[in-house]
Formats: sequence, structure tokens, C-alpha cells
Amino acid sequence: MTGRRVLGIGRRRVVGGVSAVCVCLCLLCLLCLVDGFDFDELDGAWEDAFGPSERANERPLVDDERGTSERLSSSSPSPRSRSPRSRSPRPSVAVVVTSPWASEREANARRICALAGTFARDGCALAMSTEIDEKAATRIEEAGYMRRFQRSAREEAALGGKFGFRSAVRAMRRPREYYARKVSEKKKTRLYEEGDERSRRPGSVGNLVGVFGVLARFATEETLPTVNATEDGIGTLAGDMWPNVKDAIARAKAFNRAHPERMGDSIALFEDDANVVVASAEAYAEKVSSVMRRLPRRWDLLSFDAHPNFCRESFFKHPSRAVSRRHGLFQTYTTFSRTTHIFVSRRGALRILEELPSDIVIDMFLARALRLGKLKIYVACDNGIVDQATSEFQSLGG
Repeated sequence: MTGRRVLGIGRRRVVGGVSAVCVCLCLLCLLCLVDGFDFDELDGAWEDAFGPSERANERPLVDDERGTSERLSSSSPSPRSRSPRSRSPRPSVAVVVTSPWASEREANARRICALAGTFARDGCALAMSTEIDEKAATRIEEAGYMRRFQRSAREEAALGGKFGFRSAVRAMRRPREYYARKVSEKKKTRLYEEGDERSRRPGSVGNLVGVFGVLARFATEETLPTVNATEDGIGTLAGDMWPNVKDAIARAKAFNRAHPERMGDSIALFEDDANVVVASAEAYAEKVSSVMRRLPRRWDLLSFDAHPNFCRESFFKHPSRAVSRRHGLFQTYTTFSRTTHIFVSRRGALRILEELPSDIVIDMFLARALRLGKLKIYVACDNGIVDQATSEFQSLGG
């Protein structure tokens, strides 16, 4: 009787212990997959939630008459806040990436720029993309923006179409990487492969380097110079369209060290096929500001053109965290699509540059970085600003 009782108690203890370990492992795997907890920024997250800080004595961000923004504190700054990183809901600059050989697109880009320029502190400019030919493709590759897609035999066995022994081992050893690459690196999302002609997906390449070329300049310069301004005051970005990525990363880090007060800056980016449905510039400023003010201190990218499925389908299909349900703001963990209208912080611009070169289309490139835990991406659903589904233009990057 005693032996059975002891054995029974022991069995229950063993079962309970094994169950607890299994639950802990499942939670750990979930954290690895969706990046629900950022270990690298534990200190900052702790301070945001509980911590001591000068933030308890701060008043909200206020705009002065010059349109800049600074954080006001009711007490002297602590040693950790000697270089305040203020954040304004207004972007530093707005840029519309357009195609000069498509007159309708350029006209739409100018309409967008006229609206966004009233909200951005330094106005709006056009970034003129170019047709991707053999010479341009070679230059883009040499600058570090893209590369041909290729896998080793071992990677192909681990990430190929069928789930076998190698795939299982890869998934167990590196679950986040396996998931990110398996979902993102599909045949239809690749830019080029060995043996393919360079002109296979010129629209996708143009979208990618158009956006990332602008980010490379934004991350390294205090202001973006423009030329050839027309009567409406809208000019085009001057300088190199595709600055070398490695050089841009080095200059961006040096700029951030020299100007910590500019870390709160952001850039508003549009594609020229965006259908802006907001009624007026004032309404645009109000809607964007209401969302931007609810972002946390550390954010990389905010999309105002979420795919409708993201906002309609369940958490289990598109894992996310509600930041403000009233404003439709969510932090997404696995899903990203559409760069029709995005805001990117200086921190986010540098992180994106560090992930280049890309071998897949821009949307999947950002989604892969998100799944790997490299970017913090937020999505604003049903915001009434951009409605790509009703646009009369077709995306060039299909």
C-alpha cells in the first residue's frame, strides 16, 4: 500500500514536471517565432513599463511655431537623458517614388506630394526612378541593394518543397530562421536566379531600389537636397540615386552619434500608384498624427496601407498585438505587405540597410526581416488615408 502510494505520488510529480517543461518549451518557441519579447531591449522595455525615469516628469510632445518638436521636462534631465531623443508626429520629409516615363503616375505623385508636403517639416520631394536595364542592374548589385537568389545544396535540402529529415533538423535548431526563410523565399518572390535574364522582374527591382535608395540618403543626411523645383514648389531629389549601402551604413552610424537629437526623425514614403482618399491636407495631418502619437519609443516602420486580410482575419493567421484598437494600430509579428504609404524612423532606416542586399521582392524582404526579429513593424488598419484596392494604377512590381 505504501509502495503504491509513494509510486503514485511519484508518478504524478513526474507527469506534472514533464507537463510544466513542455509548457515552458512551447512558450519559448512561440516567443522565438513571433518575437513577442525583445531580449535586446529588455532595459528599455522595463523602463517604459515601470521604470524610474525622467519620463515620469515629462509632459507630452508639443510643436513650437517653427514646426519642430521637443520634449519638455519639469525637472532637470537625468544623466541618461542628456541627449533627449524627441519624437514628433510630423515626419522630417515626405518623398514620393515615381516613374518619369509614366506621365499619369508622375501627375498622381505631384498631387500626393502637394498634400503630404504641408505636413512634413521640410516639405515633399519626388524621387525619380529609372528603367532597369543591364547597366543599371549591374550598378545596383555593385552598390549592395540586391543579389541573385541562390541556395546551396544543403540549404535546398533543408528548405526545399518537401518536409524531410533535414528540414526537421533545421526547424528544431533554428525555428525562427527556418520559418522566416521558408515562408518568404518562394519562387514567385525571388528577384533573380542563376541563369535568369536580368530583365526578368524590372518592376520589382525598381520598387526595391527606389524606396531603399531614398532610405539610404535619409539615414545619412540632415536634409535631403532637391533640384528642378516647379511652380508648385515640388522638386526632385538631388544626388546619387543608389549610394553604396556599406558606405551609407557607416555614415548613418556616424550621423546618429553626432546628432542624437535627430533620432526622433522619420520619413514619409509614398509609391506613385497610391490612391489617397483622405479629404484634405488638414484631415491627413490629423489622422496621421493621431496614429503616430501612439507609437512606442522604439519603432522602425509604420504602414498605412495594410492588406485588407490583415485587418479582417484572425490572430492565428496574422499574429499581432493591438496598440490602439480605437485607431486601428497593431504591432505585427509575422505579416507585412504593401509599401504604398509607409513611415520609417531613422532607427528603422539603418536596420533595413543592415539587412541588404535583398534577393526577394521588397514586401517579402521586409516580412522576412520582421520574422527574424530584425524590425519592429506597425500597421494602421482602416485609417481612411490610402486605399490601394481602389487605385486606378497597377503596381509595377507584380
